[in-house]
Amino acid sequence: QPPANATATATPTVTPGIVAPTLTPTGVASSPTPTRTVTPGPTGTPGPASFAGNWTGSWVNNTFATVGAASLSVSVNTAAQTFQFTLALAGNVFGAGTPPPQTLSGTYTGAGATITGHSTLFGDVTMSIGSNGALSGQAINVPSANISRIDFAGTANAQTITITYVITFNTSGIATGTLTLNHQ
Repeated sequence: QPPANATATATPTVTPGIVAPTLTPTGVASSPTPTRTVTPGPTGTPGPASFAGNWTGSWVNNTFATVGAASLSVSVNTAAQTFQFTLALAGNVFGAGTPPPQTLSGTYTGAGATITGHSTLFGDVTMSIGSNGALSGQAINVPSANISRIDFAGTANAQTITITYVITFNTSGIATGTLTLNHQ
């Protein structure tokens, strides 16, 4: 049996992400000293499946002060580690009006995702997305008489995709802009 004036330690239920108070025994005839223990919650980047679904937003061409609506539909096959997306842009895209939706597909691993394909609007597209959400890519052989290439970079997470782009013209000069999409 413990002495009549001894103190004990409380054993709390531990829940990830919750701060749980604990009491530390301090000996006979003394008050307990409270301490706080933080049990970390889950960490890491959301998996590719968290990108599946519908996204909406807009694009802005800063150089020519043009804007338009944008939507993205993403499907993910987790068993095959593949995905497909369809991007729809409205407005005066490349000075030629609203184009048809563009569909591309890719693969992913724990290190990130890769897209390599052809689009009737963008030409030959390559893009990589790191496991940290950083993305970059280019479009070459763009089927427009005025555009030589498109380079882009940005960030992607399960809530927002933001891409800045630079369009290089065949003659000379560039146009810059941004595409922003929010997960619905």
